Amino acid sequence: LNYPHVVARLGTVEVKQVHHRIGLPNLHYEATATGYYELDLADPEQRFVCQELVHYADVEPGQNCIDVQYQGMDFNIPVGWFTSVPRKGVLVLYYCRTKEVLLTVLEHGSYAAGTGAWQVTDKNLSRFTQSYLLPYCTDDDAVQRGCSPWGDAWVKQSKLRVLRIRLAD
Repeated sequence: LNYPHVVARLGTVEVKQVHHRIGLPNLHYEATATGYYELDLADPEQRFVCQELVHYADVEPGQNCIDVQYQGMDFNIPVGWFTSVPRKGVLVLYYCRTKEVLLTVLEHGSYAAGTGAWQVTDKNLSRFTQSYLLPYCTDDDAVQRGCSPWGDAWVKQSKLRVLRIRLAD
């Protein structure tokens, strides 16, 4: 359940190798969907992840897709994408959840109850997270709730990290 935080420590070339060897759909999990995405929709595996994110955004309340760009331009995901995602173009976004939604997903495996999603338990829930995200994963009583940040305040820090990684590559 900690794939996003492990991969965040890798460079672009290493991330592409992990995706190629394991397959992006095998690494994507609803409980840890919060994060940065840069998806080439011509690739069926990346298009699958996009379809999943669009589905989550449709079902979960709140503003989930932040700073969305399609083909390098600011973009609002149209209603038509809920039934069919395009087969070309690059979509970039930050997927965010409210604390309430994230806790529901952690408790039930999915926000949409009764979907048969794999439930998260203490045995498979990692609390390993990058240090810059820790304040966004911790309750007011200093208890860490999983490894995914809630809200959208973490996006600014993540943008800086993405920029730093690109400059290093």
